[in-house]
Amino acid sequence: MKVTTTLTYEEYKEARKDFHEHVFGSYRDFPGIDFLRKKFNLEHFMSGPVAVYEGNPLQAHTRIFKDFEEAIKGIEEFIEQEKQIFIWDLVYYPSYPQYSVYNIDTFEVEMFDLPVLTEARWKLRLALL
Repeated sequence: MKVTTTLTYEEYKEARKDFHEHVFGSYRDFPGIDFLRKKFNLEHFMSGPVAVYEGNPLQAHTRIFKDFEEAIKGIEEFIEQEKQIFIWDLVYYPSYPQYSVYNIDTFEVEMFDLPVLTEARWKLRLALL
């Protein structure tokens, strides 16, 4: 895995552009990242899950939120703790019907009698310093 230095927002958008378009399609939320950047005056971004900032290694962790307001409250808590925030990714996972589950005890796929609707969620991947 390549370790990179942190990026400005413009560098981040350019670095993630091809990755976004060819791998993940439309779920990447660049407008959401831009919203968070403006709301909290965020300056540092990561082009991958690991980076280096002023000689300090960073590793992104995933925070899962049910709605965007919950994500905003989470970032506000980090700011109150005087943590420096480095965003790697923000992804929205919509609700969708799930027809089966993988049983980790038997290693077999088990079909549901009726589809189960998964819960929509946001995944914010960030590192703190």
